[in-house]
Amino acid sequence: MESQKSELEFDPNRTAFNAPEADFGTFDAGIHGENGKLVYNTRTMVVQVPEGGLPQYPIEIPDAFMQVDQPHVFTCSEPKVDGMHFPINKGCPAWNGCAIVKHFKNWHKPCNVIIQKGTKIDSVPCHSAYVGMSSTGRPTSQVHYLLDKWRILTQQTWIPSRQKIDGKMVEIRVEVPDLAPFYEANKVGRFAEEQPKKRRGRPPKATVEMDPNE
Repeated sequence: MESQKSELEFDPNRTAFNAPEADFGTFDAGIHGENGKLVYNTRTMVVQVPEGGLPQYPIEIPDAFMQVDQPHVFTCSEPKVDGMHFPINKGCPAWNGCAIVKHFKNWHKPCNVIIQKGTKIDSVPCHSAYVGMSSTGRPTSQVHYLLDKWRILTQQTWIPSRQKIDGKMVEIRVEVPDLAPFYEANKVGRFAEEQPKKRRGRPPKATVEMDPNE
């Protein structure tokens, strides 16, 4: 049986993932890195950049990491830059054009929406449907389905898919995972909030419903 190695003994197989330094930890992000883990600084809670790089689109990270600016990873949050235009918080390029975060104030998770153009129905990430506007009035990304005449469907949680069953091509309904909050079960198209009950006296303030296509 191999004897236990001293902490000071050189280990050529040591990495930040299998033996992180004292100031670094890991969490399972299900994306890049060994076993789908990302490294973060335990003092600042800032996610580090692994050797393989990070996705060039917003990802979901634990709430604790959303409490601080993340200069290396795209998240469902507002982008911030310093005086030299270096990122303080990468955020989401579609942030200032996203109807979801404008209506659901506590929402900070990338999600999917169902879109339609003509007879074609598909599902796409929220940051591909919506698009932000730069200070010069231009789109902040090249993918922007709503600008390309697609519309968001709110009355269904599935997309059609043609599959071969018993030797025949048939169309079935495939449920879309990680949908936006306005697709909440039993409240599709009603934007997740029930109307308040009538009360005597002064009427309550009107509730403004979100248009997901704005």
